[in-house]
Amino acid sequence: MSAPAVAWAGKLIGAAPLSGSIEEVHFSGDEPGGPWTWVRFDEIHGSDHWAGCFQCGDRGFDSVVMPHGSTDALVVSGGEGYWISLPERALRYREDNITGAAQVPGVPMAIVADDQTVSLLSPDGRVWRTKDIAIDGIQFTTITTDLVCGEADVPEGWVPFEIDIASGITRGGLQW
Repeated sequence: MSAPAVAWAGKLIGAAPLSGSIEEVHFSGDEPGGPWTWVRFDEIHGSDHWAGCFQCGDRGFDSVVMPHGSTDALVVSGGEGYWISLPERALRYREDNITGAAQVPGVPMAIVADDQTVSLLSPDGRVWRTKDIAIDGIQFTTITTDLVCGEADVPEGWVPFEIDIASGITRGGLQW
């Protein structure tokens, strides 16, 4: 009988925890200074927990994505993405300029958007990035194991798009 998989939960917290109450790990971007986003991570059905402090980028988007079946998390702090290993409390890589993020059901991956493109991220890095499908915004509406569906802001207004998760092939959105 194999050991049960370790599962984690993560949530944004509004401020730094009380000093000394929990282990703190800091993750910095390219520029010195703040502001910072705080996230608390808890091992589900276990005793391990810690707080991460993530330097913000220049966007107004914060999120925590817990990829299915993984001991990793994607933390987005002011648009700056940090893919981290939770048990190791270590940065795997960074992805910048994120304006939307979501878990892909059933696999340890995340879908992210900037203002023009969509990317599929894995624990090992970016799997693919679409060509420009929008000029100034992307909204996800549905994400399944096979498709990412959403709306893209184009000169004519918001139009639908869909992306095949396996290949990154896009239908709809901005038409050049």
